[in-house]
Amino acid sequence: MLVDSHCHLNFPELLENLPEIKQAMVSNDVGHALCICVTLPDFPQVLALAESNSNFYASVGVTAGMSTGGVAVMATLAGSASYI
Repeated sequence: MLVDSHCHLNFPELLENLPEIKQAMVSNDVGHALCICVTLPDFPQVLALAESNSNFYASVGVTAGMSTGGVAVMATLAGSASYI
């Protein structure tokens, strides 16, 4: 069984095809998906995907390419880390 360790299933073009994506996962022996989020405003949607699909997981963080706000985002995440 495989794990997709970096996917953005909350992107509109993927979210609208989620049933087909889930079927493709089964067909290709992909048992789990780690849904990645790099912005705090989008995290509730990513977390909802993980909470409504037993084989989806959510993560949020700061990427190296963020030019501003990285420290503030990390401080916010650290202060609200209820899913760690």
